[in-house]
Amino acid sequence: MYRHLQATEDVQKGVTQEDIDVYYEVWSQFDPTATEYIPLDQLSEFVDRLDEPLRLTAPNTIKLITLDIPIYDGDVVNCVDVLDALTKNALGTAAEAADELGGLFAVRRRSRRFAGSTFNRRREHYCAKLIQTAWYRYVQKKRAVTTNSVCSVVVEESNFNDDGYDE
Repeated sequence: MYRHLQATEDVQKGVTQEDIDVYYEVWSQFDPTATEYIPLDQLSEFVDRLDEPLRLTAPNTIKLITLDIPIYDGDVVNCVDVLDALTKNALGTAAEAADELGGLFAVRRRSRRFAGSTFNRRREHYCAKLIQTAWYRYVQKKRAVTTNSVCSVVVEESNFNDDGYDE
């Protein structure tokens, strides 16, 4: 009974079976061999090609990050995970309320190892950039100190005449 009420409520809010059918049609263009996975770098283009209410118009990078879509080994995303996240987004439901759809196909996704999520991946990139920037500044500071040391040695050596004695 609850599922029927939930489905009726979903239709009233705007996600219909037709929207889901269109989703799978577009998905098949990105996954022609029906692996249920597409590369993460194609996700932005995929969600931009969908019809409303599931569509996320480009640029959609920030929105995809906030959807926290699971990423699997090989930097791929699963069909059901993406549909689940887009449905939650379109309906504005809490993450806990819509976990049923993802749980239905959890067994099928076990063939791939979980490698993070869109949110975690963004955080990793941000942290890596901070570390690289700090390292770059550290190396530049060390080079400046080394260069200044060499310059002071050269200046000190210039006080000597050709014989090597202090003038």
